[in-house]
This record gives sequence, structure tokens and C-alpha cells, in this order.
Amino acid sequence: MTDLSDVNMEGVKPMSEIQDLGVGQYLVRIEDTDKKETKDKYSENGEKLPPNHYLQIALKVYGGPDEGRVEFVRLNLWNSNPTAVNMAKSELKSIQDAIGVVTANSDHMHGKWLVLEIKAGTKDATKLYKHYQAAPEGMVKEFAHIQPVPAKAPSPAATVSSAKAATNSLYADPKPPASAAAAAPAAGSPSALPAWAQKKTA
Repeated sequence: MTDLSDVNMEGVKPMSEIQDLGVGQYLVRIEDTDKKETKDKYSENGEKLPPNHYLQIALKVYGGPDEGRVEFVRLNLWNSNPTAVNMAKSELKSIQDAIGVVTANSDHMHGKWLVLEIKAGTKDATKLYKHYQAAPEGMVKEFAHIQPVPAKAPSPAATVSSAKAATNSLYADPKPPASAAAAAPAAGSPSALPAWAQKKTA
């Protein structure tokens, strides 16, 4: 669990920011969130910086050629650079608007679906921007049988190995239960999903 109660979101507007995925639309789900300390310990002048932290959000792609890929969004919500904090708040606001959840506990965001759209810049096509949208019910229906990753209980004494194992579990391909397979649409039936979001078949 990551406590967000100390992050003032009043008056914050959504914004776009660079993203590693290519141009397109992706159906994603928030699999995990975690507060991590930044690696920067000293400024360019050699001065020791106060501890800075960011919120890491793991978004897993469902459907399309990138299915199973996990993208990590890192938001510098606790940073000595006010510009970085404002950018992070704007992106968090965009995500919260897309999933319809405004909370002081990041665990409440787990398991929420949204559509991540990547756009190329109008002046510089190499600069990519991301936009978050609510996920249409028709897109999510196909993956409704996949259970969300359980939220991790706070554990100050957690070992590095257990943390690494939890991260690696995000990359495991979801296996639908037998009951879900029986409830799947019959072969050849029309799909309400666009081509990019249709689940790959063997």
C-alpha cells in the first residue's frame, strides 16, 4: 500500500508525457503500485539531495500484439523539483480520471482497466505522448475472468528476493480457468473489440 494522502491534487489538470510503447491504443490494467526512492543522491553542483521518491504504476497490456507486456509509469510525486512534482500530479490526475477512482490509497487503483493511447508529437514525430481514457465495457468483458493481482500487505521486513519475485509475477501469462473457457464466445462469432484489442489465439 502507498499512502497518497500527503499529495495535494487540488486544481491539478491532466497532461500527457513520453511513453515507451509505440503509437497506438492499448487496453491496460493496473496490476501493482509501489513507492520507490529515486537513485539521484546529489545535485549537479555536488550537493546532497533530500530523499526523493516516486510512485511506480505497473500497467499490463491485454489484447493485440503487445499482450502481456508490462509498462511502468513512474510519477515523481515526492521530489525536491517542483516542476517534476507538478508533471507527476498531472499524470496521476489523468489516470484517476480514466479509472474513475480518486483515492489516498494506491491499492484502490489495482485491477482497474483503462485505455492508454500513444500519440506522436505534431512538431516532432519522434516525441511520443500518452493519453489515458476510460476502458469501454466491451473491451474489458473478454478479460473479465482474469483475477487482479492481490495487493501486497505492508511489510517493512520484506526481503529483496520476495520483492523481485512479486515483480516477476507481473510477466506471467494469464491462464483462464476451465469455467471461463466454457463461457468464451463460440468460434467465428463477431467480436465487439477492434482488431488491435482482439485476444490472440493459438
